[in-house]
Amino acid sequence: MKKVLLIDDDKFYSDMYRTAFKNHAPQAEFYPSVDISTDLLQEIKKIKPDIMIVTLENEKQIESSMKIIKEVRQDNETKNAIIVAFINTWANDYPKDALKDLGVTELWDKIDIMPSRVVVEKILAL
Repeated sequence: MKKVLLIDDDKFYSDMYRTAFKNHAPQAEFYPSVDISTDLLQEIKKIKPDIMIVTLENEKQIESSMKIIKEVRQDNETKNAIIVAFINTWANDYPKDALKDLGVTELWDKIDIMPSRVVVEKILAL
């Protein structure tokens, strides 16, 4: 059973993906997080997700998410998690190489991949 953690401070998206995973992938454990904070690494260590989805929609999210990604990759308990980054259209100007260098496995445009069932299918295929 794959454990999937969504890191997004937007409750709407967290709820939408929670429902999508419940309906279309009951074989996966899905954990939404709407609190992007310094305690998030402890939550990640507790859950031990196989896959993390990190949202990069605005400058605040980019900064906090990059910090979390660095911490995840440096921690022996979490360093092997697959990390998928949802990039909002405006953030496409952000250097993708920097995210890849941090250890982001996949970069997906949030608008292009918006239908939640598509996301579930792509996540389960990883």
